[in-house]
Amino acid sequence: MPLNANLLCQHPLSPWIAAGEQADAGRQHVLEAAGARVLRLPMNARGHVNLTALLERLGALGIQSVMVEGGARIITEFPRRSGWLTILS
Repeated sequence: MPLNANLLCQHPLSPWIAAGEQADAGRQHVLEAAGARVLRLPMNARGHVNLTALLERLGALGIQSVMVEGGARIITEFPRRSGWLTILS
């Protein structure tokens, strides 16, 4: 996430960023200093953040709903996980 991203600079709430356990610690400190909360998580076999681990961590932190922001890959992974998505009509 760029340090000049609207989520860091102009949004009233701080973004939470899911990162792999091997992510750059220096970059994590910079993002946290800018107001983000970075969650370090295990990776799946394809080298992406393990979504099960992410949702378990969020649940342990008391988070009961999320807004997913990302590209086509991440947005198609969530519906594949039974019970993880509520569709509003």
